[in-house]
Amino acid sequence: MDFSWERLAPLGTNLETWGIPSGLAKTLSLLYAALLVGSLIRIAAARSMPAEQRRSRLGSLLVWWVLALVVTVSLAVGKMGVAAVFLVFGVLGLREFLALTWEGRHTRAAAPLCYLAVAVQFLLVPFGSGELWRYALPLGLFLLVALRLTLTGVTVGYLHDFATLFWGAMVTGYLLSHALAVTRFPSASGHDWKGWLLYLLILTEGNDIAQALWGRQFGRHRVTPTISPNKTWEGLLFGLFTTVIVAVLLAPWLTTLSVFQAAVAGMLVAASGFFGDINMSAFKRDVGVKDSSRLLPGQGGILDRIDSLSFSAPVFYYYCNWIRVGSG
Repeated sequence: MDFSWERLAPLGTNLETWGIPSGLAKTLSLLYAALLVGSLIRIAAARSMPAEQRRSRLGSLLVWWVLALVVTVSLAVGKMGVAAVFLVFGVLGLREFLALTWEGRHTRAAAPLCYLAVAVQFLLVPFGSGELWRYALPLGLFLLVALRLTLTGVTVGYLHDFATLFWGAMVTGYLLSHALAVTRFPSASGHDWKGWLLYLLILTEGNDIAQALWGRQFGRHRVTPTISPNKTWEGLLFGLFTTVIVAVLLAPWLTTLSVFQAAVAGMLVAASGFFGDINMSAFKRDVGVKDSSRLLPGQGGILDRIDSLSFSAPVFYYYCNWIRVGSG
């Protein structure tokens, strides 16, 4: 049977008029179709749930729709739109982090420097020249926070506050900003940075969903019982396999990766995303909370949404850099 995309997915054709390439438009069309089917299934299942659980599930569903629309619009706007979205997420994520670790005069004194550094990082990555974005935040912030804290004259809790501030800014600013770093990939064979970014986002978030679904169905053996009891080896491995399949199928539409390169990318994103998730889980266990905030109904806070991406983004970026994507 002859496959005609124009006949089956007119939305993809319409999106091209927004400046979104054909492969990206097709992927977005499939993404919204999958989201619609998933929504109908979840709404049907929620009817038999207790009221509180139903509100949580439907709230989470609404958040996914909002996030999908935000990503689509930001891609249509261009680099400035995408940078603005990540900047907001980074700053809000840092705000949640500091709210959970707020202690003493030191943290209050140097917090503005961390907010400024995170904001500058998300503008420096897509628009800065050279490789300054790789070093500006980790080196500059380290020196500035150390200077600001010592100028307070308070030594009690110095090491704790310094480590807390630096850890928060590195995760919500530096690590997360590597998702924007794919905007620096050169275009090749009709593929541009929009495809690379959407590819990373779909693999990362899709892996989270796949691991959760497989874990609920077949999970028996826990990976990290004391950190994240719901994470199982079955969910991890089946999720990884699912992510590899998606990576291979979407690669021709969104990237210049070969089948083998896409399969490796899928494995790396799945594994690193898992470790990003449990990294944030360990932090939340330490401060005694389940969710970083209640900002996103049914999903927690910004930190709960960017946890996997904070690890998968740098791993994906440096892997692609290593194999010289888009260089011809």
